[in-house]
Amino acid sequence: MFCPDQVGPATNRELTADAATFAYPRGDGVLVDWRDYADVIEDSPPEVFVDEVVRAADGNDIWLVAGLGYKSLGNRCETIIARLDTSHVPHRLVAPDDSFEPMLLTRYEARS
Repeated sequence: MFCPDQVGPATNRELTADAATFAYPRGDGVLVDWRDYADVIEDSPPEVFVDEVVRAADGNDIWLVAGLGYKSLGNRCETIIARLDTSHVPHRLVAPDDSFEPMLLTRYEARS
């Protein structure tokens, strides 16, 4: 799972396993579709996105690569993180730092 979709292409190039990928606000993170981007963000509630990914994961762990501080997204990635933090057990593997557009990597363990 990627938030925003802009962090997806570089990450996808590094993935070695076939895995379903999902990107907020749309797509699978392989490419970014910039068409009507602001409208798509506005029309894409992050809570709905998380619920769809959790359903698709079907009880499996979820991995999230998130970039924080993207102005066009407001706090939507943070909303996704908060929602996943309540539905799964978070294991932060890379924590954001003070760099420009900090990133984080979290494995969300499915609750039994």
